[in-house]
Amino acid sequence: MEELKDKLTSLLYIHRRFLAYGFFGTVAIVLYIAVCVLSYKLLGFTNAVSNIISWTVTVFVSFITTKLYVFESKSMEKAVFFIELAKFTCAGILTGMIDLACMYIAVDVMDGPAVIVKAVFNVIVIVLSYVFSRLVVFRRHHEQKDRTDESGLLIRQFYSFQEWHDLRVMPFPVSSVHSAG
Repeated sequence: MEELKDKLTSLLYIHRRFLAYGFFGTVAIVLYIAVCVLSYKLLGFTNAVSNIISWTVTVFVSFITTKLYVFESKSMEKAVFFIELAKFTCAGILTGMIDLACMYIAVDVMDGPAVIVKAVFNVIVIVLSYVFSRLVVFRRHHEQKDRTDESGLLIRQFYSFQEWHDLRVMPFPVSSVHSAG
């Protein structure tokens, strides 16, 4: 049982950024819908204006949560902040254009089922957005490799997928962390 617990903890540790990204992505979807309904129904904006407002608010909130809680890029220096924001926004525009093109081809040209196609392409867009965020937007943050936490354990701040695949273990024994208390 302890071995299973260690393996699950290890998996959660390895995929913590992607899981956090999924959680905050869900929050972003709810926020997008709420702002869109608020601006369209209560404030009386047109559908197009409501969507632009919703997209803008959601991109900014998503940027902040992704920066601070997913990739833990804590720098608030103006230059770093605005470069990351610009990259994040460009990645959002790019994935939006990919989604739009794929939907047009799959639904309008090939007459595919819109709901199913949209669900499939949403998954693809989420994965692409994560990859862009990790490899382009917040890349500089992940170039720092090691740090020591309060208890003195040397932990890796970032492992590439290949490093994790090669290691197949935690950077420290999980059972020793759980049994410390």
